[in-house]
Amino acid sequence: MIPTKLRAAALALLSISAYSIGQARYVEAIPSAGSFAIARAKAAAAIYVDAHDHAGVVRAAGDLRDDVGRVTGATPALVHEEKGLGANAILVGAIGKSPPIGRLIGEGKLAARAIAGKWASFLLQVVAKPFPGVANALVIDGSGKRGTIYGIYDLSEQMSVSPWYWWADVPVRHQDALFVKAGRYVQGPPAIKYRGIFLNDEAPSLSGWVKEKFGNYNHQFYEKVFDLVLRMKGNYLWPAMWGSAVNEDDPVVRGVWCAGRRGRPGAARPRANNVHIRALVFQGPNNKGMSGAPVILNRTGRVVGITSNRIAGIGKELDETSKQIRSTQGGP
Repeated sequence: MIPTKLRAAALALLSISAYSIGQARYVEAIPSAGSFAIARAKAAAAIYVDAHDHAGVVRAAGDLRDDVGRVTGATPALVHEEKGLGANAILVGAIGKSPPIGRLIGEGKLAARAIAGKWASFLLQVVAKPFPGVANALVIDGSGKRGTIYGIYDLSEQMSVSPWYWWADVPVRHQDALFVKAGRYVQGPPAIKYRGIFLNDEAPSLSGWVKEKFGNYNHQFYEKVFDLVLRMKGNYLWPAMWGSAVNEDDPVVRGVWCAGRRGRPGAARPRANNVHIRALVFQGPNNKGMSGAPVILNRTGRVVGITSNRIAGIGKELDETSKQIRSTQGGP
């Protein structure tokens, strides 16, 4: 059962994710004209992601492989080259980072104008004869890293893998076969730019549960949290900070960007690409004297928002602090 504090903290994301209820259903258990077979007859289409794509995209593609296996019992191959893909394949890639995606766009086989240059957007499209020897490909294309990751997890959710499959033990509905209907499915930028979970006042209920299950607030716990955030199309987290700071305490994630609050700073030396926990979170400077108001920095270190308690002059003060962060740490 999901701990009470995390369940309460995630309510904001519930409303963000709820729009998926009204989205067009593009995955079905029976074939239709022009549909793409993800899995049938105990065999699954291979998943192709270029090894040079964003590390988070490569990892999420691995989650898609596991999710197809959870639903159908047939686990697809995860490959990093075109050779031997078979008649049907799933291609995953971000614009500007995936060479095969770039080639399909250049050849006019994939129209990505609807998402190119947009914030956290993605499309899914069945493409005929994308590569030699491949009859059809289901293409999951994102405007960037997170857009591509969101597209991957959107497909997983349509297959019946709930974002809450682990935290709330939501059962995965078995299907002998899975098909994506012919067509093109696009999701543009989210209405709310920054969406996430704030683990506020985590002691004692969440802290007790974490100690029992994980030992402390370490990367193993946060892997589960970030999996939930990304599957619900979130993009930041304020971590637990009562006597702990995962970005300082756990060597696996030391240096990750985190939001500072209540007088405690965020990461001392931010790392640009910590792929182990697969999420972009934001760091704020030491909040002492700011009434506990967390701040949001963008990737260049500039303050782009304050969650509460905005007072006269605070924006200028935070901008000066962000300049110091950029000059001493070289940005993200």
